Amino acid sequence: MGLLNDTKNRKKMSALLIQHSQKLIIFSFLCGLVWFSLLASDVFNNKTYFSENALLPGLVVREFNPRSSLKRLLESLKDEAKSHPSTMPSAWIQAHFRQIGLDVYQNNFSVQYPFGSKFITKGNNLYAILRAPKVASTEALVISTPYRDFDSIHKDTLASIALMIELAAAFRRHAYWSKDIIFLITEYEMLGFQAWLDAYHGLSTSEYITSEKLKGTSGLIQGVINLEISSDKIYNIDIKIEGLHGQLPNLDLFNLAVELCTREQVVATFQSESYSYPSKSLTWKNWERNFKTMARMILIQATGLPTGGHGLFHRFGIQALTLKAMENQSHDYNAVTLIQIGRVLEGVVRSLNNLLEKFHQSFFFYLLPSVRNYVSIGLYM
Repeated sequence: MGLLNDTKNRKKMSALLIQHSQKLIIFSFLCGLVWFSLLASDVFNNKTYFSENALLPGLVVREFNPRSSLKRLLESLKDEAKSHPSTMPSAWIQAHFRQIGLDVYQNNFSVQYPFGSKFITKGNNLYAILRAPKVASTEALVISTPYRDFDSIHKDTLASIALMIELAAAFRRHAYWSKDIIFLITEYEMLGFQAWLDAYHGLSTSEYITSEKLKGTSGLIQGVINLEISSDKIYNIDIKIEGLHGQLPNLDLFNLAVELCTREQVVATFQSESYSYPSKSLTWKNWERNFKTMARMILIQATGLPTGGHGLFHRFGIQALTLKAMENQSHDYNAVTLIQIGRVLEGVVRSLNNLLEKFHQSFFFYLLPSVRNYVSIGLYM
């Protein structure tokens, strides 16, 4: 304390710090890089766990097993999509949802291109609501997918739609639902999601997107699973969580998807990397893979762009993620079927059905070196 109170010594110390300021800046920067790199090691991060006990992941027996009907439905949808090359086959999809007994609605919207001639594009979102049989429509869950046909620059999502219809039929046969389930199919990717969300919440977040008022709604949306499935031959599920401006869903939702995939023998990946159990002989390789995964996540968040339709739900306080089916066998993964993916979804939705309140216990700020490890905000900040 005497040293700090001495004016002369204080001036000498200040002069010394100023003299070596560049070296201190470089040293501090390097220390930060080293510390950040160490976070990818299993020694410095933590195993994931569930904070919300009400989720009860995997406790129930999953019953989804449509057998051959799912394949026939997918083939029929493909034929219908070919006969509607430029638009969504809304009539076909609506007919199947209505046949199951769901409330089906359309949401028309228009998008004005902000540059040049400012031309206007019109779109149509389709959604069906499975009403909870014994409670009021105060809470809801959403299963969504963007509509993509064979002409899309991305792979089509017809398998997602077929799976949603079969899931709706399976869910309709049971009376244990405590929340409405909304099946949402949007046109024009993110634009359709934004138009539907604006209409659902009675807001207008963009002057370029105009959406009609919804004729049917439900309650507070507690969770969203967005699907991007284009084939019935799948090798793994890549989980996408990054949203608009780098927002993330509650970590419990991510853990839930990983856990249900594991229970159905579906390989769950994040940034295209699966979990490998630590090995003393592969310590360097484990660290390198974890570091690349964590770095990719940070770079994606830095862009501020969402990695899927789920990313627009976060701004409304809705926890959401995307399950993307990967068809390329880049690793030694066994192929899985659409039925297995359906059983994963059934398990996730039934766990979300148990929620008594909004997600709040687990982390909203975190980094993921792998699907089974996380770095909390207290460590990386």
